Amino acid sequence: GYTGSRCQSFAAGTAGLTAAMEANRSLPAAERTALVAARAGAEAVCKTGTTYERTSKPKSEQEPLPVYGQWPAVSSAAGREFLAYMQAADAFYGEDFETARRGFAALSGASDPWVKETAAYSVVRAEFAAAQAPAFSEYGDFDKTDGIDQAAVKRGMQALSAYLGAYPKGRYTASAVGLVRRGLWLMGDYALLAKTYGKLLGTVDPAQTSAVELIQEIDNKLLFNPAAKGAELDSAMLLAAQQPVNMLHQESAVAALLHAAAHPAGVRIRNIVSPAHPPKHEFYRAEAAKLVLPEADFDMADTRGGKIVASLYNDFIPQAV
Repeated sequence: GYTGSRCQSFAAGTAGLTAAMEANRSLPAAERTALVAARAGAEAVCKTGTTYERTSKPKSEQEPLPVYGQWPAVSSAAGREFLAYMQAADAFYGEDFETARRGFAALSGASDPWVKETAAYSVVRAEFAAAQAPAFSEYGDFDKTDGIDQAAVKRGMQALSAYLGAYPKGRYTASAVGLVRRGLWLMGDYALLAKTYGKLLGTVDPAQTSAVELIQEIDNKLLFNPAAKGAELDSAMLLAAQQPVNMLHQESAVAALLHAAAHPAGVRIRNIVSPAHPPKHEFYRAEAAKLVLPEADFDMADTRGGKIVASLYNDFIPQAV
């Protein structure tokens, strides 16, 4: 498998690509069959490049990720567009981001609507991936201080603006909006990032999983990010001051994993949460003090409650976690 790698989006991309080829009446059936087979071959090759063996060497000694090279011969205009997209995508998955960017950009005038839109969106992904690449160590650790290619970030933001302008209700609009936040984070524009989060938090449903994911993103990218010190978040995130937090300490998570490995016949699925559920305003202010960050300003008049999650099993540690 390739969980956690760039290839994990391959299957979803294949589904969209296949549907687009089936919908294009100008694409001969024989070419469609050959292209579908090539895409499957490219995905198989992508999987081989996601093993941990590659990360056991310094970057200077690593072999390039494998790419697929057995492309079919196609003659129709539609077939050439789909093939060009697939080749650019293959370069992207192989971390040859410059080749990917050029390939996607060359499809800006494609006649197939799926190819044209997806390529426009993929330019953004290629630029941001290229921007982040220098910050990854040979072991896969990400350290933003190691260097971000700001020229690539700028090009990515320009491509992102162009995509959202052309496709305000497109296939990838929701994802593209998320990439705006990533771009601001890569740029280090935390003031604008804080304003963006503020507007977004005013529109999310607190009961949805996406709200939890967004709060975690804000924690990581802004509130507990030393580089963002001084950026003010004036938003709904600072409401619900009395809501309880459901957290898990790192040592408890490690203990649970070790216990699961040592007892393969035991309970395999666990919901593990710390027994302490302080109100949100207490937790965030205490954490901010630990990190020497500005104290969050909560609306203490907001008394909305929240859900408390409890651990079902805690037999792996002498005391409850």
